[in-house]
Amino acid sequence: MFRFLFTTFFFVNFLIAQEPSLALLKTVYNNGFLVLEDNMQKLTCKPYGIYTLEDLFFNPKENKSCQKAIVNFYNENKALEYFALNSLHVNQMYHYEMRNNRCILYVKGEMTYAEVLLKQGLAYVRQNMTDNEFKYSFFKIEKNARYKRTGLWKTTIPFICQASQY
Repeated sequence: MFRFLFTTFFFVNFLIAQEPSLALLKTVYNNGFLVLEDNMQKLTCKPYGIYTLEDLFFNPKENKSCQKAIVNFYNENKALEYFALNSLHVNQMYHYEMRNNRCILYVKGEMTYAEVLLKQGLAYVRQNMTDNEFKYSFFKIEKNARYKRTGLWKTTIPFICQASQY
């Protein structure tokens, strides 16, 4: 009887437990837009919980001076413009989760792609971030990047590009 209950309990837990979702990275368009393939289905991957410089650039609420500042930043920092292409590997499998139509892509163990972008100063945390799982680490990494004046934090972009603050 005990063996039957244990086996049933184990089997039910096995069915309920979620397997990690793995997807193949197919295309890197820019730092803020990736395409994954999971079971022959293409998924767009925009990093969860952050605004990338690309989000700001393509935001219709932003003014031309914001776009110009981003273009100037990338002209001066070519390696950062192609950061995703240089740090992620096309045709490699990555663990991911989808949340609020955004993608949590795990790239360095438990570190997410959003955290890597924040660390490089290529993004900042969405002000309406309420997810307690990531909120603390995202704000901590952003604060450290600001302190070290990494990436966009050594420019006027945070002051010029204001639409994403609301």
